[in-house]
Amino acid sequence: MANHRKNRKKPYEHEWNEAQRAAFDKWKQGRIEEKPVPVHDPKLPTVVVTQSSGRPGAVARRFTPYANVYVASPFTNDDHMVEMYSLATHLVISGGPDIHPGHYGQLRTHADKPVPARDQMEFMLLGMALLDGLPVLGICRGHQVLSVRHGMELYQDVQKDGATVFSHRMADHGVYFQSRTGLWFGSAQGASKLPVNSLHHQSVIPDTVPKDWVITAMSNDGLVEGVQHKDLPLVGIQSHPELMRSRWSEDLFKGFLSWA
Repeated sequence: MANHRKNRKKPYEHEWNEAQRAAFDKWKQGRIEEKPVPVHDPKLPTVVVTQSSGRPGAVARRFTPYANVYVASPFTNDDHMVEMYSLATHLVISGGPDIHPGHYGQLRTHADKPVPARDQMEFMLLGMALLDGLPVLGICRGHQVLSVRHGMELYQDVQKDGATVFSHRMADHGVYFQSRTGLWFGSAQGASKLPVNSLHHQSVIPDTVPKDWVITAMSNDGLVEGVQHKDLPLVGIQSHPELMRSRWSEDLFKGFLSWA
């Protein structure tokens, strides 16, 4: 297996050229103005979902029947972001582009092109949610953001880094539960294995999972498919339950909202 530690680089420095820096500064100074947060139902939980665009995606739509849902993107202006977060009871970090490997102490080798503005937004919101004790659900990229924030590292590409010979970018497969407790297992109605979709090429490196976290599910070729904190309401899932119309995915989202 490839040595994932040989390319470590700390402290983290963005590999930006002058054009990228200028584009980021322009974005930062004049982001898209959005409509104010609408009046919401105070009897329902309020979920902030992060994603790359401001248009509600599949994750946001799955929560809409049960919660007030607001979308945060790199284009959300500061006032709107603050207003949304002040109402939040839950944070969901959705799928998207690769995290810059500098966040987990590696040089970029096999990772796809990162989006620094999204990294910045999500690590900021996640840090605030952790301080405030909000429940956090990470899906695909979000699972990796949550994991990296807690010291875990990633295979930048599971095949090129030697973690598996199989592609996980567009290949449905089964996951096997490693723990008989936790949010994901609780939604599986006692099953020991579930079929899931697979749209990723990165994965959490198992031996970097801290002692206060548990690996909840693995693929049959040995990749980490889910993690959960032992004591805090923090859970990450590598697949995309928002794209699956199944009993367990519905129960997963409802179960997450039951965390207060």
